[in-house]
Amino acid sequence: VVLRDRADVRMTLSSDGRMLAWWAEYKSGVHVWNTAAWAMAGPALPAPTAESLAFSSDGDSLAVAGYDRDKNTGLVSVWDYRTGREIVALRGHTSAVACTAFSPDGGRLATGSADQAVMIWDLATGKELFTFRGHVGAVSALAFSPDGTRLASGSHDGAVRIWDVRPFDERTD
Repeated sequence: VVLRDRADVRMTLSSDGRMLAWWAEYKSGVHVWNTAAWAMAGPALPAPTAESLAFSSDGDSLAVAGYDRDKNTGLVSVWDYRTGREIVALRGHTSAVACTAFSPDGGRLATGSADQAVMIWDLATGKELFTFRGHVGAVSALAFSPDGTRLASGSHDGAVRIWDVRPFDERTD
């Protein structure tokens, strides 16, 4: 695959390295390639913008995050990229979603946005579980702890924050 010079490109590899997802401003949609065969792993996924791409830990789902120009909000779609079926659409951010991270068990998705918020979503229901505020700049990086109980967020404000993302009834400290 050869991409044009000066193209705005986003990409990610699945944890096993078998799938490569990429979006480029000059190409329509998100493309997922099987890296062993160098062939498309499914249909192109519709995405006029993509600020962040992330595979679930099992490699079966792909989160595509960006901005919905029609609704003037952030948008995250989670896809079964092999079939091209949207599993869930997550709306709640008031600005572009710049980063995403799946929890290690794949049941939750964290999103960070230019609106300075970090949101945690239940993927089975599409419901927002938590919204964390505290950054004074766009949230640009997210990472779950290996046990899924903590989430680190990084921001253009220069801060890294650690959030407890356990359900309230599981917290002991």
